[in-house]
Amino acid sequence: MILCCGEALIDMVPSDPSHKAGLFESHCGGAVFNTAIALGRLGQKTGLFTAVGQDQFGDMLRNKLSNSGASLDYLAISPLPTPLAFAHIRNAHVNYEFYLKGCAELTKEDFTALQKGQLPFEAFFFGGISLCAAPVADHYHDLAHHLAHDLAKDHFIMLDPNIRPAFIADEEVYRARLYAMMGLADVVKVSIEDLDWLAAHEPNFDKRLAFLRTLCPGLILLTKGEAGAFLYGPDDLEIFVAAPCVKVKDPIGAGDSFNGGFLAALQEASLLSKDALSAVSSEARNRALQKALTMAVQVAALSVQKAGANPPWREEVLHAF
Repeated sequence: MILCCGEALIDMVPSDPSHKAGLFESHCGGAVFNTAIALGRLGQKTGLFTAVGQDQFGDMLRNKLSNSGASLDYLAISPLPTPLAFAHIRNAHVNYEFYLKGCAELTKEDFTALQKGQLPFEAFFFGGISLCAAPVADHYHDLAHHLAHDLAKDHFIMLDPNIRPAFIADEEVYRARLYAMMGLADVVKVSIEDLDWLAAHEPNFDKRLAFLRTLCPGLILLTKGEAGAFLYGPDDLEIFVAAPCVKVKDPIGAGDSFNGGFLAALQEASLLSKDALSAVSSEARNRALQKALTMAVQVAALSVQKAGANPPWREEVLHAF
């Protein structure tokens, strides 16, 4: 089972692409929520560790999780309202205005209860705006640290910071938190925009990637939208997969669907653990990683052809590719 740790919220998406009407449609969203949805629809056992409100938006999120095959067992229900994000789409790129203050979020007690219980998970996924602001961001960091140093179990950790610069209150603290969590992760996925922000002090792409590699001891996934995706790993491993040529209807959630596709493929190859990845030959590992990266790109390509963050079902992927 894969536990996704991070935000669930409602995306308010313009009903008119020109934004002139000022009308919005509500869609279930949140980077980590979308990843959980993608995993569930791809046939993986998954759950979401976050908080939602008791309002109609919280009901929307719970229903979509359940209908997509994701567990609700680790979802906290808060008396506070469900968070919102207003999306602004320009040239296939999305910017957000987040409304999170005074909204549902996990408490320290929720994290303590999770760590005290039995954790029937092979892998954990962290990311999104949940890593931006204390106290909940610090609790997620502490959970990842606990998992990475739990010698009794082989916990696999994937991180996608999905950086939203406009939402960052304290850049120095945020950077330090992200850098620390990258050092704990087995896989770190970044977009080219994320890389530019994380290594803004470096003058060019090669030096920015080199800097990221000093932070990430495991695998790095780098997405470049329609230009495809790269995987970088130890021993100068580099894998590239081109993006299918598709008509983009809505780019929201593409990276989250990508994450779900990559994790699902590793799980299906029985390689979603540190021990499993190190036990196979380098040739077998690289073939599996090539297949996982291909699956991730395909799932993202299907997602952008739909309105809202709407990851494909397994049958759609098999039919399309």
